Amino acid sequence: MSRFLVVDDNPQNIYQLYVLLGGHGHTVESALNGEEALAKAQQTPPDVVITDVLMPIMDGFTLCRHWRADDRLCSIPLVIYTATYTDTEDEELALSLGATRFLIKPIEPEEFMQQIENVLRQHQSGHLHPPPDTSLQEPQYLKMYNEALVRKLEDKIADLEREVAKRQQTEEALRQAKERAEVANSVKSEFLAMMSHELRTPLHVILGYADLLLENTFGELSSGQSDVLVRLRNNGRVLLERISLVLDLRRLEDGRFPLEVSEVSLPLLVQQVEDEMPELRQQPGVRYIRTVAASLPPLRTDPGKLRLVLRNLLSNALKFTEAGTISLKVTKNDQGIEIGVSDTGIGIRAHALPHIFDPFYQVTDVNTPQRGGVGLGLHIVKRLLDLLDGSVTVDSQFGSGSTFSVFLPWGGPPETLAEDD
Repeated sequence: MSRFLVVDDNPQNIYQLYVLLGGHGHTVESALNGEEALAKAQQTPPDVVITDVLMPIMDGFTLCRHWRADDRLCSIPLVIYTATYTDTEDEELALSLGATRFLIKPIEPEEFMQQIENVLRQHQSGHLHPPPDTSLQEPQYLKMYNEALVRKLEDKIADLEREVAKRQQTEEALRQAKERAEVANSVKSEFLAMMSHELRTPLHVILGYADLLLENTFGELSSGQSDVLVRLRNNGRVLLERISLVLDLRRLEDGRFPLEVSEVSLPLLVQQVEDEMPELRQQPGVRYIRTVAASLPPLRTDPGKLRLVLRNLLSNALKFTEAGTISLKVTKNDQGIEIGVSDTGIGIRAHALPHIFDPFYQVTDVNTPQRGGVGLGLHIVKRLLDLLDGSVTVDSQFGSGSTFSVFLPWGGPPETLAEDD
């Protein structure tokens, strides 16, 4: 069993040689640079040293020169193993300095060990050629050493120039792609806004006539006719809600959703939301419960945007609750208002929770039916609460339901935000 000294500033390279040499029954000691290697070798000389060239403090060429100048170390084989200095001139310099072998990375492990074992056998049998007397080659050594450094510097500059050119090409491609994406997004937004507006106007007329018919304004209806009109009205409201979501998102993206902050009565605002959503109490099999803390002081916020937040959260709860309970609970603490919207619906799987506030994201599951929608309601909730200096979190268990918790500070959004918008 022989002792090897491996010199390299890359711990991964040291580890690879440690495994390879150790697997062949040798012991391995390491050093991170030539100076450290000399100190260790002078204390306990190894049987063979394997060194990289490019290292801090003292490189492999300089180590080789000092190694051959040391009477205790000069007869010990020194193998240079490098991936940086790969030119013929580099090998000539290494051998002129007294290196026993000059190996270029990468090399197959079997071939590497064959070379190393050959060096070891020749050394042990006394058949290795004596190293040259490097002390007599000072001018030539300096010339060759400086030339090697210049070559590596030139190579490095060329590599950097190629890398810079490549990055410039990549940045230009990214810039062009970004411009194309922005144009496409603008066209998409304009189209959605135009279509949404054009669809919403006649839809309001349809819903208005449906309400008039259900109120028997034009005469008594049979039960069958009333049922058809109820389904017509309900589906019309769903369509109107989806169209409104697209318009709301467009206004948010364009910055055309200015804050209108005022003192808001939470009980009154909740009642307004319930009046706007009769389906809360009309959906068969679903029970709606509202709990509002007594003596709530006014909250400084934008009432229109808060109503939209609650509408979207309640609509989401209705969509995913075929039967059970939906509850809205308003409480207070020292910092502000907390509003919880809970349901006993199908819940959300854990892998989907990080994405539910992403635009156009819809929770899908092969074991549950599609619920429809455009995937904007929760995204708009998050965007609106950011404007209101609030927050929203979700707690959900698949199969047991979900709770969305909204927090709004007493002081409302910063005045600068309201003015800038």
